[in-house]
Amino acid sequence: MRVGEMVDKEMSELILRNCRVLSPLTPGFDDSYAADIYISGEHITAVEKCSSHGSGETIDMRGATVLPGLIDAHVHLDLSGGDLDEENARSDAERVLMAVGFARRSLHSGFTTLRDIGARNHVDLALRDASRTGAIEAPSLFAAGRILSPPTEGNSYYPGMYAEAVEPDEIDAAARNEIESGADFIKYMGGRDITEPDGLDDYALYDSAQAAVISKTARGMGTYAAAHCQSPAPILTALSAGVRTIEHGFIMSDEIIQELKRETSYMIPTLRYLDTLRQYPERLPQRLREHLARYIEETAGWLNKAYKAGLKMGFGTDAGTFGNHHGDNAKEAALRVTLAGIDPVEVILQATAHSAAIIGADDRGTIEPGKRADLIAVKGDPLLDITELERPVFVMLAGSIVR
Repeated sequence: MRVGEMVDKEMSELILRNCRVLSPLTPGFDDSYAADIYISGEHITAVEKCSSHGSGETIDMRGATVLPGLIDAHVHLDLSGGDLDEENARSDAERVLMAVGFARRSLHSGFTTLRDIGARNHVDLALRDASRTGAIEAPSLFAAGRILSPPTEGNSYYPGMYAEAVEPDEIDAAARNEIESGADFIKYMGGRDITEPDGLDDYALYDSAQAAVISKTARGMGTYAAAHCQSPAPILTALSAGVRTIEHGFIMSDEIIQELKRETSYMIPTLRYLDTLRQYPERLPQRLREHLARYIEETAGWLNKAYKAGLKMGFGTDAGTFGNHHGDNAKEAALRVTLAGIDPVEVILQATAHSAAIIGADDRGTIEPGKRADLIAVKGDPLLDITELERPVFVMLAGSIVR
């Protein structure tokens, strides 16, 4: 079989032979020996100890580690990682064309599922729909549409990205409008971003009652709410409102960790965002420059504490923000290992099984019968060198070999 060919859905099976697999991601399989992975159409049908049986096409994966396709649960495909003034000058048509390339780059980098956490003028919804029909080569996409927010100075930096609402009936209507427009979930601004003028101040943009309207409306329409929260006050407000995911969570507290242990809300950290900020200090306001080193150190410390407390966390990067380029998503994994002291196998679980469960994509994230054939392979052992995730040599999306 040639790379790029779709597995014929009438074909009996495709077999990936001699795969090194990881037992936490391959239920019921002992990783002390190699596996054969059987695929029919878009799904895995069996995972067995290596043998010679089977009549389908075969690919010898000897020496490679095969993993579920990676999931980035926090990206912005309509942002290029470049200068904000240049971003704002682009038309929506240009934005869409660039986003198609970013999605493809992410897929070829091993990320078979992306959750776009907010885009201008529903660019993310258009991409999602095009990916589902096969019109573009892209990962499986989940999209938030516009972000709910009260009017703030920061909203003007990203025209077309926010649906502004303050009163409960306005908030309910805005959330319903996004879902009726095709959003898979609702994203709202729980607090300011640290790059904004008062972004280091710890306060919630929406109070508990307002946030509860968002969460209740989302649940009532069969989905969930995600909250942009970088400091304790907005995080605690979001948790009290019952949101599904807390995005970023740079500064936490022992109280927050205890609340998260209830496993009704989940943290999606984005260390990559902070790491790229510190690479471009000239781009930052002086006040943030002075505090950034502390932010990174404190964030890494809280993530380590959350990990040791046994919290299930998702995998996010905030790809698309300045200097944080699409296709470099796997660099987040190395940061979690080196800065936050999280075990490599746990980081891989965060980027696969945990994220799949958190965002409601239960048909992927592990290698077992019935799951989507979203698979990647790396040459070495990512448990010994987590940066192997940055160099996939094989990518399969729903049974189609794309790399």
